[in-house]
This record gives sequence, structure tokens and C-alpha cells, in this order.
Amino acid sequence: MRAVERYPQSGGQAISTTPTVVQVQSSSSTVNCGGSMSLLILVGAGSSPATNAAVTLSASTGQVTPSSGTAANGTLTALYTAPATPGTATITANAGGVTGTQQLTVSCSTTPTTTSPSTTTSQTTAPLPAVAPVTSPPPPPPASGGSGVFTPPNTGDGGLLALLRTEE
Repeated sequence: MRAVERYPQSGGQAISTTPTVVQVQSSSSTVNCGGSMSLLILVGAGSSPATNAAVTLSASTGQVTPSSGTAANGTLTALYTAPATPGTATITANAGGVTGTQQLTVSCSTTPTTTSPSTTTSQTTAPLPAVAPVTSPPPPPPASGGSGVFTPPNTGDGGLLALLRTEE
């Protein structure tokens, strides 16, 4: 018989924090070879979540990270990483001697998705029309009396004048 910690609740009822049920949940029952998925571990105590229950996690193949943790308020999240080979993986969670499992199928693509080049050689397409090369007109000549040298507009000294005065 297990020791049960009891905390008073309103109405004189007591709740248990010793785990009585452990569940491993995943969003899918299939994972790709070498892929990963999140796991949700639920630990219950009676009809309430177990408080701060120590949980150990393992996988029959692949890896669960972390391998142990604390289910604060009855929940713990973990990450399962599948092996590179297909098969079945059993995820096991244990809290206070109570065990929960989840079966996952690890599947790899067995047929590679390759495409062969086309072997047809008779394609009828219309010939492309001849296109004349595009040229730009030359730039206009400089204004009369100009030197042809481009001078940017004067936008101020940009603070250089102050620097020149400090060097004197």
C-alpha cells in the first residue's frame, strides 16, 4: 500500500499527490525516420493532477529528451527523436511506480522519389522571331562653356568646417 500525502480542500475533502495514473500523449502515432515529435506526459493523482511528481522517460528505440523531469501541475513535455531505421518504438513514462506507454510507428520512405529525363525527341515548336539588339543613345554633349566634369551639388560642409578650425 502506498503512502498518500493529503492536503485539505474546501468542503473537508482531501486530494492525493501520489501518482495513480500516467499517460504519454503524442500528436501522431507515426514519425519519420530520424524525425522528432513532442510528447506530453500527464500524471494524475486521483481525479486531480499530481503535484511535482518525478517522472522517468525511456524509449525502446530512438531517444527521449529529457530522460527524467518533474511533472509540475501534472504535466511534463519531452521530445522524441526517432532512429534512422523503420520499426516500432514504445515510449515509457514512470512516476511513483505507475507506468504509462505510447506506441509509435517509425517509417522511412522506401521508394525514392526520382524523375527520369524525358526520352521524347520530336517536339514541334515555332521558331523564335529574330530580335534586334537594343542600344542606348549616347549621352548629350556638355552645355556650352562647361568642362564636362560632373560636380555634385554643395550641400553644406557636413561638419567639416568645425574640424578644420580645431586643427589650426
